[in-house]
Parts: sequence; structure tokens; C-alpha cells
Amino acid sequence: MGILTQEQLNTLIQSAMRDVGYKRALLENPYAAVYQRLGVEIPPGQTLHVVSGEMQTMAMIIPPRPADWRADLSVEAMYQRLSRYVPIMNGPSRKVADVQARLIAHAWHDERFRQRLLRDAKEVVAQLLNVTLPDAFTIRCFVDDDANQYLILPPTLEAMVLTDEQLEHIAKGDVVTATVITVAATVDLLGILSSSAQW
Repeated sequence: MGILTQEQLNTLIQSAMRDVGYKRALLENPYAAVYQRLGVEIPPGQTLHVVSGEMQTMAMIIPPRPADWRADLSVEAMYQRLSRYVPIMNGPSRKVADVQARLIAHAWHDERFRQRLLRDAKEVVAQLLNVTLPDAFTIRCFVDDDANQYLILPPTLEAMVLTDEQLEHIAKGDVVTATVITVAATVDLLGILSSSAQW
């Protein structure tokens, strides 16, 4: 189980997107900022890492594999299970979330793949999708475990040009969409992914 629940993480992400001052507080002193907003103290021996999401960067987290999932599950079986948690989205936005789910499934299934992903996520994604990613675009990958949890903060709303549909998703607390549009705001990754071959 993570240090904070997904609901608590969602609250922090929404707050940081709407309030640049709170985002700064989370980055400078996450323990105090979390207590201020949630009334929760981070237990000793556990660390909450807060990472600022940047334009032209896709940040993804590999969470712990659920303890009740059988050890012999295939990559495809794990991907299918992960897909149940991807919000209903259409077109390229769905493809980005789909890519992240597949990367996590591969990382859970193959330790060597996980290490490659941590070393050079951009190269791994480019090879698997058979695409060329823009030089200015980066992909960062982090791993949650029992002692460490990562919180990726998308840019503030003022930094992005969003459609009404995207704003509606964020208002409803759809933080996966928020992460997707962090990339879509300035990089044509969605176009690259939507035209790439299926896995």
C-alpha cells in the first residue's frame, strides 16, 4: 500500500494545477504541504518524492505489482487488468494512457525490461512503437515501493491551452487525463502515437 491513497494524490494534483503557490509549496516542503491540505503526516522511514511535470516531458510511475495477482500472469493478461483502470477517453489521449499501461505490464513481467525503462525510457518507447520522438521531448520513469512514493505534478492550468472537454475531465478529478494533456499541450506526441503501429 502506498504512503498516500490515490484519492489523496488526486486532491494534491488538482490543488497544484489550480494554485501555483501550492504547487511551489509541495515541491519545496512536501511534508508540510501534504499536512496542510490533507491533515496527513508522512510516516518515518517513508519518503514522498514530488516531481514537477514539465512541458515536453512525459513522466510515468511504475507502481508495485498487486500482491494478489498470480506470479504466472502474462504481459497481455496484466495489461488487460490494468486497462480496466484507464478512464474512458477517445483517440490519441486513450493511446497515451494505453502505452503507459503496456509499459507497466512489461515492467512487472520482465526485470530486464524494467531496468531498461528506468535507464532510458524514451529509447524503449521509441523502439517498441517504432517511432521517432522529438529531440526536445523526454520521458522520465519512476518506481513506487514500500518506502517511496512519487507524485508527478502537471503544469498549472494557466500554462496549458486546453479544450473544454479536457477542462471538464480535470474538474471531475480525472488526473490521468491531466497527465496526458501535460504532454499534449506542447508536443505532438499524441499525433505520433495515434499514427504508430499497434503493439
